[in-house]
Amino acid sequence: MSEKALTLKQSGVRWLWLAIVIFLADIGIKYVVMNNMGYGWANRIEILPFFNLLYVHNYGAAFSFLSDQAGWQRWLFTGIAFVVTGLLT
Repeated sequence: MSEKALTLKQSGVRWLWLAIVIFLADIGIKYVVMNNMGYGWANRIEILPFFNLLYVHNYGAAFSFLSDQAGWQRWLFTGIAFVVTGLLT
C-alpha cells in the first residue's frame, strides 16, 4: 500500500480536542452557575446596561419553542438527531 498516513492536521483530530474542551467548559460553567447563582431575574448580574447574566431553565427547544408541551418533543428531536446522524455516516 502506498497510502501515506494522515497528519494530525489532515485527520481532524485537533477539532475533536477543541470540541471536547468546549464541551467540558460548557458543563463546568453550568455547574458553577447552578451552584452559585440564585434562580430568576431578581438574582441577575448586570454585565452591561443591556446584558444581564441570570440563571433560568429553558424546557423547550430553541428559545422555549414547544416548552408548553408534555415532553414528547424531546423524543422527536432525539429521533431527528439519530436520522441525521445516520444519513451523514
